[in-house]
Amino acid sequence: MDEVASVLIVDDNKAIRDYLISILEIEGYQVFSASDGEETLKFLHEHSSPDLILLDIIMPGMNGIDVLRTIKGDPVLKQITIIMLTSVSLTADKELAFQLGASDYLTKPFELRELLARVKTHINLKKTTDECALQRKIQETILSTIPGIVYLKSKDGYYIHGNEMFADLVGIPLIEIPGKREEDLFSSYVADERIKADDLLLKFGVEEFEIQEEISMPDKSARSFFTKKRRVVDKNGEITGLVGVSIDITEQVILKEAYAEKEEILDSILNSYPAEIWVLNPNGEIILQNSKHLAKYGNLIGRPIPDLPLSEETKIYWKESLDLILNGKIRENEKKIIESDGSEWIIDSFRPIRLQDGILGIMGMNLNVTRWSLGDDDLSIRISGESEHNNQNSGEKITDEPIQSSDSYRKRSINNG
Repeated sequence: MDEVASVLIVDDNKAIRDYLISILEIEGYQVFSASDGEETLKFLHEHSSPDLILLDIIMPGMNGIDVLRTIKGDPVLKQITIIMLTSVSLTADKELAFQLGASDYLTKPFELRELLARVKTHINLKKTTDECALQRKIQETILSTIPGIVYLKSKDGYYIHGNEMFADLVGIPLIEIPGKREEDLFSSYVADERIKADDLLLKFGVEEFEIQEEISMPDKSARSFFTKKRRVVDKNGEITGLVGVSIDITEQVILKEAYAEKEEILDSILNSYPAEIWVLNPNGEIILQNSKHLAKYGNLIGRPIPDLPLSEETKIYWKESLDLILNGKIRENEKKIIESDGSEWIIDSFRPIRLQDGILGIMGMNLNVTRWSLGDDDLSIRISGESEHNNQNSGEKITDEPIQSSDSYRKRSINNG
């Protein structure tokens, strides 16, 4: 059931307030009212923000323009949609109201049907905007926690977004990345090579490719990266840009004898990420899965925790983590869990997804390491959803030590014998 939208009516005329309250309540809105600017600001600081404010301009004391300026100057309140109401139709007032952030303007006396239509339109628009903001926040949370470099570029070659690891790579603050081009971030040689590679996607019809790159870091050191790039298309099939994913494999290149099968290792590392990622809403229902999680469990969208194909121990842990994070008792939760199918989840990590109004859900990430051994002459790594060797049969015991770093993926094994 959709949440009831709320409207705050601000007008010094009691008759108008009462009339609008009765009309909007009939339409199914939750309605509040205030008689002046001071009462309005007091209400906003003591209650949850309404979805929309109908704000009269001409009021004694603090007028509507002053109230609008104060609300839009508050970082917590500025997202509230405001429709200005006035009995004086002055172009200068309209211009000022829109400049200050008003969403719409109605002149008294107004047609009731027009008022209701505008209220409905702006509330629907706010709902859509909130949903987009949530999806963007989910994406940003995923990008910030994925153990790899991620960036988005437009078809014109401008960077649109990047995560913190990409900002570290190019040596500038994350906020300065949008609008930059390759030549703004890399040496001329590296920029030319990256542009040529991107043209394969943007101009010559290649859907995706994988390459190894050598890039000079801000400290002048050279690092090696495995990079996978894929073009982005809209619903009409038109190319809109590309997404790039890179993982630092410098140490692996130095230990090149450990990579007898380059393509196998490349695929295992770059098939998205070596982690299963999903998002739970506050009701404990899955609302997002990445490809690895989808491949293992199938489509779980909309299914609550009790109905998920997990062990009872894992379900209990998920529910406890969700409750603790939603109640603000912990910021994030991390644990090692043994699944019933014999696979070993080294990390079962939960992090909150936040917007201005609070926590809107949690993101979970599992890193499944089913075989990991280190010897004098050989380093064998397998990151997948299937186990090559059963740890109990092989005589290995994986320690409970935390993962030390995302770029080395190192875990000690202790022989029981």
